[in-house]
Amino acid sequence: MTVTVEPAGGPKHHAPTPTGEVTVTFGGTVQVVPLMDGKAVVELRTADLRPGTYQVHAAYSGNPTYRPYAANYQKLWVR
Repeated sequence: MTVTVEPAGGPKHHAPTPTGEVTVTFGGTVQVVPLMDGKAVVELRTADLRPGTYQVHAAYSGNPTYRPYAANYQKLWVR
């Protein structure tokens, strides 16, 4: 499963494109991905997980223009 994380900002908001990195935690795995063109694409592996519901947590590092931010975004069901 692929998740795209895009902090608010960039051309559609008439603000500088966000830079920094996003840390995504899912199923006990932590991935740190740098932003490219204001977004990060993260591959969530589910093959080794037991069936159940798993929370996706994303945290943005922030930069001189944007504050850091973290949130639980979605629960995903693994069959």
